[in-house]
Amino acid sequence: PTWKTIQTSATTHTDPRSALLYMNHSCQPSLELGLAGKVTVSGSKGIEPGDALTFFYPSTEWKFDRSFDCLCGAPEDVCLGKVQGASAIERQKLGNWFFNDHILKLAAKR
Repeated sequence: PTWKTIQTSATTHTDPRSALLYMNHSCQPSLELGLAGKVTVSGSKGIEPGDALTFFYPSTEWKFDRSFDCLCGAPEDVCLGKVQGASAIERQKLGNWFFNDHILKLAAKR
């Protein structure tokens, strides 16, 4: 795994080689990136031309090869502060975001 791959299962990553590579992280994302069998991108909010297309990186990643300070601008009680993957998120906070099934299964094992 590298900074540009997306985790697709507990043990596999893929290089998206698409516009997904350029989607930024947000703790208040405009989109959900689903990986169940195929890649689906959906959003519960209306997206207007010019809006940033963002997703919650830990929704696909258990651990990062490089963590980073979050600059998403979400309120302090929503923003992670440091993005390290879903493994670093407290269990009781997991319900605050969408996560792919492989991440939820890994979280259930810890």
